[in-house]
Amino acid sequence: MKDEDKTKEQLLDEIQQMRQRIIMLEVIEKEHRLTGKQLKQRIEIEEALALASRLFISVDEPDLNQILKIFGEVVNANRSYIFLIREDGRKADNTHEWCDPSTEPQMHNLQGLDSALFPWWMEKLKQRENIVIPDVNALPPDAIAEKEIIQSQGVRSLVVVPIGSKEGKLLGFMGFDDTEKCRTWSEEDIRLLRVASEMIARYLDRKRAEDQLGVSFREKEILLRELYHRTKNNMQIISSLLMLQEELSKDEKVIEMLKDSQNRITSMALVHENLYLSEDLSKISLKEYIDDLVSGLFQSYGVSEGKVALNINVESVFLGIDSAIPCGLIINELISNSLKYAFPEGKYGEIKIFLRSIDENMIELLVGDNGVGIPEDMDFRKTESLGMQLVTMLVENQLHGEIKLDREEGTEFKIKFRGIN
Repeated sequence: MKDEDKTKEQLLDEIQQMRQRIIMLEVIEKEHRLTGKQLKQRIEIEEALALASRLFISVDEPDLNQILKIFGEVVNANRSYIFLIREDGRKADNTHEWCDPSTEPQMHNLQGLDSALFPWWMEKLKQRENIVIPDVNALPPDAIAEKEIIQSQGVRSLVVVPIGSKEGKLLGFMGFDDTEKCRTWSEEDIRLLRVASEMIARYLDRKRAEDQLGVSFREKEILLRELYHRTKNNMQIISSLLMLQEELSKDEKVIEMLKDSQNRITSMALVHENLYLSEDLSKISLKEYIDDLVSGLFQSYGVSEGKVALNINVESVFLGIDSAIPCGLIINELISNSLKYAFPEGKYGEIKIFLRSIDENMIELLVGDNGVGIPEDMDFRKTESLGMQLVTMLVENQLHGEIKLDREEGTEFKIKFRGIN
């Protein structure tokens, strides 16, 4: 059939079909434009989340106001904010805020808000619900208190999401305000806010855990210092009792044994005293410790450095208590032997102590003197001297090291052991 032969009804039907096709094309074009806009917004939101994530990761204390600015600008909000609920759960504070240049900050007005005055708001947050308010004027009657405070800030529309800890506790909330117009908050806006609140929640969880750990560490540090202090004091009491017994004794051999015992106790007490005074409660400086120890031994045996010179060369080496106590006892025994036997009849001489690190965790200790020396036929490992037996046992069994004796120029003990921290 030719066009001129078509009936009027057929022409009207074709015109109607053409109109429907035009409408469909307009809808498709509109959806295409909307999809393109949504895609652009999603990309911007993903970029904002990536930037915020880097800020959270790169520093210990991220600038939350800067992060609020990033999120607020990407959704075209006039204000973004964080409220945190106090530990007692009764009051909330506006702790962080970003406002665009046209919006007046409100944070100073929003401190110590009584949670009980906003039951509608708080109930939704406790149920982990998002609060989406396209038009503040349309708030339900149950939210009259909320409506008053929101309107007093000039807010026309807002969206708020809860901030919750991993344990399920409500820590606070985060939101966007529009002070210019009522608006429909998109799913992307709400998704951004939810992800942002999760970031902030994890940061707050970590910060609180670190704070609690810091408190726990400080409490343990105080207890450990007190333990060192009391141990030192108890050892000094024992040393004083031995000194009293020494003064009452008439037997020279007993007096010498008591003095040796006092010096051994003092060497251990000094370790605890140095740990008590040290900033690092796990280690002590051997340089300071050896200076104090040897000075005390010279005083104990009544020897002046005018007669017996003291040559100390100790590197900056730190040891933990498990190594410092046996090391101190070894030095105590060897220096005591030198002071008692190396320089008879007031002979002049020199005592030396060298200590250095020779490997990654290996320490070398040299203790010697240029006195009369140990007889060639005496094996220091098999001597009946309690002091030398103690030295050998401490080196080999406690420090798991090795000890050698050099008799070329007086007496020199070379000890190597692995530092145990």
